[in-house]
Amino acid sequence: MNIKKKNKFFKNVKICDIEKYLPYKFPFLFIDKIIYFKNSKKLTSIKKISFKEKFLKSHFPNNPVFPGVLIIESILQSCFYLIHKSAYINYKFKFCNKKLCYVSHIKKTIFKKFVVLNDLMIINIKIKKKYKNFVKIFGIVTVNKFLVCKTSLLVYSENARYI
Repeated sequence: MNIKKKNKFFKNVKICDIEKYLPYKFPFLFIDKIIYFKNSKKLTSIKKISFKEKFLKSHFPNNPVFPGVLIIESILQSCFYLIHKSAYINYKFKFCNKKLCYVSHIKKTIFKKFVVLNDLMIINIKIKKKYKNFVKIFGIVTVNKFLVCKTSLLVYSENARYI
């Protein structure tokens, strides 16, 4: 297999391709677009916070704030996409059954800033270590180049051994 093809960078992946690799649908899909993908290594995605998010109306109604647990969920969904897409590219698996990923450990999570209405979250994840079906990732979320959240996560997936 050609090395350039195997390590190909992908840009601007739309929502329909994201839904192929994740078992989530609106309103619980917290990735709008993949803007950078490096096979088995890194991924950058975006999430625009808008009024269509139903939980914003009830989470601090006078001053709506995007919940921190959903910021972590955005990082996790980006990680799950990276795992499934990399396994598909590397081994041409068919994803009709959409293998699930599970969070095993969340560590060193820091929130520095609020995410509010009309913010554009940039979610960067990087795979730090792989061991059998476990993947350790590091995730950073920024808004307007300011750090919002950083965390270290351990994720279990049946497809992790193939990335």
